[in-house]
Formats: sequence, structure tokens, C-alpha cells
Amino acid sequence: MQLPVPYNPPLTRRGQLWRILLATLIGGLIWLTVAPAQLRESPTLFWLDLALGVLATGLVLFRRRWPLAIAVILACFGAVSALASGAGLLAGVSLATRRVYWQIALVGVVSVGAGQLSR
Repeated sequence: MQLPVPYNPPLTRRGQLWRILLATLIGGLIWLTVAPAQLRESPTLFWLDLALGVLATGLVLFRRRWPLAIAVILACFGAVSALASGAGLLAGVSLATRRVYWQIALVGVVSVGAGQLSR
């Protein structure tokens, strides 16, 4: 039996903005810890991380329309991009508010797998 999905009221622009800014700040702080080494050791990875981080920030805007798809995609980005981690966190939390437990578990497994690949 599927539990009813709770109603998500529309976000205001201010509500959307502070969430995006916080996710960007979190991702940026994490990225700053790895960016110098990426740039020194693998410039390609540096630019890929940056590109995926920017793309993740754009994709997270659609997290309420396609919560599972966006959360899984951003969890996969976590294998390569530290900058995308803030957007992935926001997408995961947004998905968790729906309380569909198998979806939350799926994104958790994908996130752990991506984390293992990023080592």
C-alpha cells in the first residue's frame, strides 16, 4: 500500500532563492577543499567538477516536478563533482519530504555508491 504523497505548497521566489544559495554555499565550501588539488593534478577533473556543479544547480530547480529523477541524477554527479554536493543534498532532502521510503532508500544507495566511486 502506497502512502499518500503530502501536498507541497508552491515555493515563493524568496524560499527558492535561499535554498539554492544555501546549497551553492555548501557545495562551494566542499569544493574549495578539493579544487586546488584537482587543478594541480587533473585540470580536466577541475573543469568537469565545475561544469557539473553549475548543471546541478540548474537541475535542482526541477526537484519538485521530478523529485526522484533529479535526486538520482545529482547523487550520480556526486561521484565526480564536489561542487554538486550541495544541490544533491537539497534534492535528497526535498525527496525525503515526500515520505516515499523506497525512493529515499534508492537515492541513499546511489549516493553511497557514488561516494565510493569518488575515492
